[in-house]
Amino acid sequence: MLDITPRQRRLPPRRNPRILTHGSTVDPIPDALLPEPAILARMQRYAGVIARYDGMVAVVREQYEAWDAPYWNLPSGAVEDGETPADGAVRELREESGLVAAAGDLELVWTTRTTADGRVTSRSWNYVVDVSDPAFAVDDPDGSVMEVRWVPVEDAVLLLGKMPYPPIAVPAVDYLAYGIRGRDWGFTLYGETWSWDQ
Repeated sequence: MLDITPRQRRLPPRRNPRILTHGSTVDPIPDALLPEPAILARMQRYAGVIARYDGMVAVVREQYEAWDAPYWNLPSGAVEDGETPADGAVRELREESGLVAAAGDLELVWTTRTTADGRVTSRSWNYVVDVSDPAFAVDDPDGSVMEVRWVPVEDAVLLLGKMPYPPIAVPAVDYLAYGIRGRDWGFTLYGETWSWDQ
């Protein structure tokens, strides 16, 4: 299982670790969680969802150019201009899995921020929601999703722990394994080495 304790982790070789981005909301975001407007304009915003049904978690198998192979991930992606993080999470969930949820039903469970070269490069908001209809229907405009399936929580922990991008993998594994809500994770990239804290 992925070690989620604060530490440093060397990334496996890849084309350009600095282009790795991903991440992930509910209602209006408290001002304290938003960066200054000038920083927000340069920063990527992401949203992700742990969708649950009958004790299972939805995971998607994705291939990104910056990754050395396809990996299992949670439904997630970039928050578009004009979207709240929760709206982005709902849209990404629908596109990557076909699962439907309302922004008001999402519960914010953790946030992340990534820093590289001394500046915040991304911010993400990650939610949990129970869905009533388990049917999948992938409609991913990015074409990165190869497969989607329901898996037991224990299997989701193992699958997500293999992902090469700690800002996604570490908080997801931590939440699924321990259920602690409200963590604000900080990840810093030094060359090809990540460090993190919560």
